Amino acid sequence: MRNKNGEEDFIILVRVYFVDDKLVELTNGDAYCRESDRPRKLTDAEKQEVRINKGERAFELEPCPLEWPDDFRQNIIDRFVKTVRDARDGSDEIDRIDILEAMRLGKVREGKFVPNNVCALMFAKDPQQVFPGSYVHFLRYVGNEEKSGKEYNVIKDRMIQGSLLDVIKDAAATIDANLREFTEFRHGKFYSVPEYPHDAWYELLVNACVHRSYHAKTQPIFVKLFDDRLVISNPGTFMPSINPDNFIHKPRNPFLMFVLREYGEVRCISEGTKRIRRELQNAKLPPISYLESPSSVTATMYNDIVNRTNTLDSEAYKILGEAISFSIDLEERKIINYLAENHKINVSQALRILSTADWHTAKNRLHRLAKRGILDFVTPKDRDPNAHYRLAQKKQ
Repeated sequence: MRNKNGEEDFIILVRVYFVDDKLVELTNGDAYCRESDRPRKLTDAEKQEVRINKGERAFELEPCPLEWPDDFRQNIIDRFVKTVRDARDGSDEIDRIDILEAMRLGKVREGKFVPNNVCALMFAKDPQQVFPGSYVHFLRYVGNEEKSGKEYNVIKDRMIQGSLLDVIKDAAATIDANLREFTEFRHGKFYSVPEYPHDAWYELLVNACVHRSYHAKTQPIFVKLFDDRLVISNPGTFMPSINPDNFIHKPRNPFLMFVLREYGEVRCISEGTKRIRRELQNAKLPPISYLESPSSVTATMYNDIVNRTNTLDSEAYKILGEAISFSIDLEERKIINYLAENHKINVSQALRILSTADWHTAKNRLHRLAKRGILDFVTPKDRDPNAHYRLAQKKQ
């Protein structure tokens, strides 16, 4: 072959196989990853993260700096030990330290029990001493966008800390308290339905807590609740060979999972992701959207309220009453749900959600709802570009 100068030349073709069980380094210790069309040298912290992800380094089993027994919740540990004994029909004569060792929560060294990182996450009085970012930061927004400055739209901001089980329990309670309820029409009756299936969002939360990178010690999990979606973002990328289309059982923190299994939070058989998919399908909601960045994975669950034509926001249902709710058609439900979420609507916005592309048809839909007293038309003058409709409030 010839090169660009027309001279005889040759190409060297090299095939490099992926190594899935250890970090590949040069003889000088350097390691690289590919970003776009060029290689990038990994930092020492990034190299350690790769070693953990590939199972070369058992970060979970490394000793934690906390003091045993003073820095640990011994009453919780006693209950855990009893749970393990009962599940295996074990004798009370088996020493609690032997059980903790068997559950890979630490090692006896020179006659003293030395707890590891899993033990700290599960049973420490203050796990954040070891992992400052081992908490969930919950944020509730008004609207569908994340704004800042004068338009800052966070109405609830809570940092949920404690042991891993406490974080899961308290974060779940916080999410549950902030989710809306919808009223669904089927078989001639209205039924209350959740904004998102409980098992789906709860499994997503547990996955974030269990599969996150704890080597990224200062980075928390973010849970952001918008009017149209629930977003959960956790530190750490997908494990090698894992992607949204191929969720196989390859946990980043297998020893943490073994302990959580005793509490029934995980099953270690990839059952959770299947349950999420099934619950969303049964609720006729879109599948979860996953986005991977160089340092995190973000999962987004949509409530698809605008397209839930047989469903009304429960607040809108209360305003309308059952008689009117029965009388509105599928297209009108789209308008009502949009208003429940965004509080106002104009003709251009209605065109985006209705099945028609005709401006006058959309205008007439809004006008008829206003004429029936379901909507209020809001405008201070005859020709007003800011004119809009809103849900009519009940007359006192």
